[in-house]
Amino acid sequence: LIMVFKKRFMSIAFAMTVAASAIPVEALTSTAADTQLFINEVCTQNKSCLSDGYGNYSDWIELYNSGTASIDLSGCGLSDKADEPLQWTFPAGTVIGGGEYLIVFASNQESIGSELHANFALSKNGETMVLSSPDGDVLQEVTAPTLPEDYSYGRTPDGSGVFEIMNATPAKANKITASAPVFSAGSGFYGTDFSLS
Repeated sequence: LIMVFKKRFMSIAFAMTVAASAIPVEALTSTAADTQLFINEVCTQNKSCLSDGYGNYSDWIELYNSGTASIDLSGCGLSDKADEPLQWTFPAGTVIGGGEYLIVFASNQESIGSELHANFALSKNGETMVLSSPDGDVLQEVTAPTLPEDYSYGRTPDGSGVFEIMNATPAKANKITASAPVFSAGSGFYGTDFSLS
């Protein structure tokens, strides 16, 4: 019993220390040079790439902290409406560590423990996401195009200004995988010359 109490106390103390040492998001500015928090990847047609605690394949938004220090997201907003930046807010004590990813399911359901669920869903026909500070100042705005099933719109590499449509990589480094080339004619032997594209 004493051992269990010690472990729980140490876990609580560690969590409090991490939260206390995290950079408040207000310390970040929206200028590109100072930004280390990113809307990094968005999946608007999740059919099988990541299930949530409800057993559903909800659409999701991935945040990425490119810095080394933790960032406290308490009270920050995430929205699919530019005119309502605080549509959904991160619960108190939500921290994203340096170099880490954080998934928010856009499921229009309640969060389950530490699994975050926003109170809106994403459109498969493209959607704009807004990340804001607790006072509603927009930190980032990303517009995803229409995506195929289980593909995402993400920064490549993580935290960069370049977005690509890619195979979804929730809570992992974004990467583009080269597709096999497709030719206008199949393989085989041909008796005459022809153009190949």
